[in-house]
Amino acid sequence: MGWGVIFIKDLKELVRNRKALALVTVMPLLLFSALGVLSNYSLTKTPTVITFVDKDTGYGSANYGQQLFNNIEAYGQSIDLVVVNESSFQVAKQMVADGQAVMAIFVPENFSYTLNQTFGVANLTLFTSPGSTKAQVVNQIVDSALSDISTQVTYARLHRVYGANASKVLNPVTVYVEEYQVKTPFNTTVSTPYAGILPALIVLVSVETNVGLIIDSLVGEKERRTLEMLLVTPISRWGIIIGKTLAVLVISLVSAIAILVGIILEVGLTFSGLAQSITPTAIQIKPLQAAALIAILTATVVVTQLITAALSAYATNTKEANASIGLVMSLPVLSMYPLLFSSLFSLPHLVQAVMYLLPFTYSYLLLNMALIGPASLFDVVYVFALAGYTLLLLYITVKLYGREAVIVGTTRKIHLRKPKTR
Repeated sequence: MGWGVIFIKDLKELVRNRKALALVTVMPLLLFSALGVLSNYSLTKTPTVITFVDKDTGYGSANYGQQLFNNIEAYGQSIDLVVVNESSFQVAKQMVADGQAVMAIFVPENFSYTLNQTFGVANLTLFTSPGSTKAQVVNQIVDSALSDISTQVTYARLHRVYGANASKVLNPVTVYVEEYQVKTPFNTTVSTPYAGILPALIVLVSVETNVGLIIDSLVGEKERRTLEMLLVTPISRWGIIIGKTLAVLVISLVSAIAILVGIILEVGLTFSGLAQSITPTAIQIKPLQAAALIAILTATVVVTQLITAALSAYATNTKEANASIGLVMSLPVLSMYPLLFSSLFSLPHLVQAVMYLLPFTYSYLLLNMALIGPASLFDVVYVFALAGYTLLLLYITVKLYGREAVIVGTTRKIHLRKPKTR
């Protein structure tokens, strides 16, 4: 139980610093919640301006330009949308360029006339800022407003030709939908537009939250000249490394979970109160999925700690060791970036070979299986691969911290003086 002594000692040291503990646990929840509230306020409580240039002269009793204006106003009530009538499209576009509006809409003179014909396509010009979050929401509002008009016009055109049979022409097929629901091994699913990037986000969070802690735990002992004393105790080197890894793991897991919960809160708070037609699907994670996530997160955090410990083993102080953080952070990006756009098996064989050498590839694939599915036989292989990587890295770290060069530091040189001869 030597590792238990080290585990309790290091955990007490980590918990003793209440301010640092609060920063990595409570602060993410407060920070992301505050960001969600502020984002929601910016999105729904501050005016969102659209400039609307309506040159439509109407046709008979119909004026689809005015109807579009009314539809946009109705759909935009949930985000405090202000639709401003302008006489010049050039002025309207300049307001978008200056940041006074997020979109300019131009309705031509023949808009209603064209739509009231049996055939013909009416033109509508939108000028928008693609980098604006509000502009993306407004695009959805405009699409909903146009969809109402398109449905109305389509039915009117068919009614002129087919009379009472227009509805049958518009919907000639009755469709009975039976969906194949992809299931995870836990018979659960995740319903979210962020599902594709959520596994990558979890891996990055788990890597980011513990790199500095393991450096301080191991290299900090060397810097304080206490590592030598620790190694001469009856506790084995395996016990020392395992105890320190587990102590950092506890804090890192709490921090990573706090960040993930904070991100989910931020998404929910940001889009709270929006109309159903423009509200993204909320992130939904079932209890069994959460258990699987924590298990994979644990393995990923341990692997990250051991890689960091091995890369910084020869550093004589924490400043030198921090140089390895950049490399550790780049490994998950390298292993996950190709998988965001294609499956592992569709990549070239050389790229696949490189991906299999990186432990974070297995973390991403397992998280993808747990969140999205479906499960396959390879998932069992990935579990053993991640476990094997953990044991291999643990063995390497233990061996490294048993070497004299690592303990005393490579920059400390021993000069032997030759005896003076008379």
